[in-house]
Amino acid sequence: MDTRGILITKKILDDKELPYWMYREKAELDIDSGWRIFSGTESEEYLNNPQNTVPVSYETVIKLDPDIEINLLAPYGTAFERNTKTKKWEIIEDWNI
Repeated sequence: MDTRGILITKKILDDKELPYWMYREKAELDIDSGWRIFSGTESEEYLNNPQNTVPVSYETVIKLDPDIEINLLAPYGTAFERNTKTKKWEIIEDWNI
């Protein structure tokens, strides 16, 4: 398993909201996997506060949502969204960073 960190919002980590949106960008630091994970309820103001996003391990993310594990193998530039009806992750084809 990758040992680089994943950025996740505190709405997921602390408030126990379910992750609904994630994407992977090319990271600038070797310790960063490039993954960004959100609940989808974060406001722009919330996201603009760097204290609301924290780095966690792959293991932590998988404990929060075991269905996310397969997504973490995707390359840079990939985005996923959870289907609100089925609760399954779906790749977003027409998304650009």
